[in-house]
Amino acid sequence: MVQYEYSVFVPGACFPINRKPITDRPDCRSQESSWHQGLAEDITVTLERFPAPWVTMYLKKYPSLKMREYGFYFASPEDAEVVMEFTKPMDRGSLAKALAGIAQPEEFKLNWLNDQKAIVKLTPPAGGTKTYDLALEGAKDQDGVLVSIPGQIELRVTPDVTLRSINLATGQQTEDISVSGGYGGGVVSPDGSRAVFWELGSSVGDSADYRYWLQDLTSGDKVLLTEGGNPRVKWFPGSDRVQVGNKAFSADGRELKGPLEEKPVIGFALGLDGQIAYMSLREPRENKPNVDLVYLWDGEWKVIEGFSYQLINNNGFPLPMDPAYDPSGEKLAVVQNPAGEEQLQTTSAFILDLKTGEKALLAERALNVFWSPKGDYLAVGKVGGGINILAPTGELVMKLPSHNYLEMVGWTPDGQHLVLKKQEDNKWVTQLIEVSSGKEKKLPGMPLNIDANGLAYLMSK
Repeated sequence: MVQYEYSVFVPGACFPINRKPITDRPDCRSQESSWHQGLAEDITVTLERFPAPWVTMYLKKYPSLKMREYGFYFASPEDAEVVMEFTKPMDRGSLAKALAGIAQPEEFKLNWLNDQKAIVKLTPPAGGTKTYDLALEGAKDQDGVLVSIPGQIELRVTPDVTLRSINLATGQQTEDISVSGGYGGGVVSPDGSRAVFWELGSSVGDSADYRYWLQDLTSGDKVLLTEGGNPRVKWFPGSDRVQVGNKAFSADGRELKGPLEEKPVIGFALGLDGQIAYMSLREPRENKPNVDLVYLWDGEWKVIEGFSYQLINNNGFPLPMDPAYDPSGEKLAVVQNPAGEEQLQTTSAFILDLKTGEKALLAERALNVFWSPKGDYLAVGKVGGGINILAPTGELVMKLPSHNYLEMVGWTPDGQHLVLKKQEDNKWVTQLIEVSSGKEKKLPGMPLNIDANGLAYLMSK
């Protein structure tokens, strides 16, 4: 408790402190001279201030992930246990009443560990997803002071979804793996043992941050890697490391020192021998491109300053700018925008010889480029839609103008199929296009990579 002393004006008194007396009331006019004689007295009262209690909330299974304002959090029905730790002893009945305002009585069970710590088990109706707003409106401490919650916190309890792998050569499906229904995507490691998944972490206006988990696909155990932004995720060929934007992690989730650390990376490539190339955003300068191309060659970092303007789509959102290594690691395919952030019509794909520094035009009006594993083809996404399959010389091998895809994922390990991610009838579809024949094959589910053994990992959503 904190005590404060105040001098106050009591309603009905004729002598407010530090002000002239009230003279428009008959009972006060006769006392005006008394004011000048200094007969007014300060009235001192003591007010007791009770600080508002704060609450820290987290899922019981993942205590390191503290819930923050304007955050979204996901749990399966089995794991929907929220720990609430308060800074002051609580009025238990008020918390039960607050929970009754966000869930039906049969949907929650409140278990007190002590007056300052409780666990709430949420059990929504079976078969669907339900969102709970953990505002705790009306919850108060034993002094009657309401709990302070700085902003909206949402917990979405959603059933797990299935991750399955299919042998593309034989069509045989392996055992299904259950993963969080809150995942928005992921990338499986080349050896198929682990995956990095992401889920929406927070959203304010047009800005969204994501949360990245590393999950063992055999045991199901997962650890939180990082939060923030929407960085790209790529595994190193040996599956011993994964790059999440400018942060590198070991296969067991430890953050590692890396060359991209704290760099403003907007796209990167990993070579077969561990080479790294990346596009780095610089401070904008008048009439100067704001993206540098940086790559490692012969043990030395090379920088092409002002290589390009950033790619911005028609809605004002930045596009990925990932380079792509050829299998030898001696050449890099890159997209360059020389005219300005909103001038996508001028973008082109080039092949950069890292040894000589020479740059050769591959395709105009290009948005992204993927080099096939054998180095004999490049898939180029075009401004306005469509995909061109090109030889390294720029010769057109195949044109795919009509594919309304959401993302070009890459190539199968044998280089025979291009992999696309699409949505049809509000369901995710993986589309494989055979380069030699143009034949198409569709598989249900969102593609999360194809491992070194030719197993395609598809997540149902």
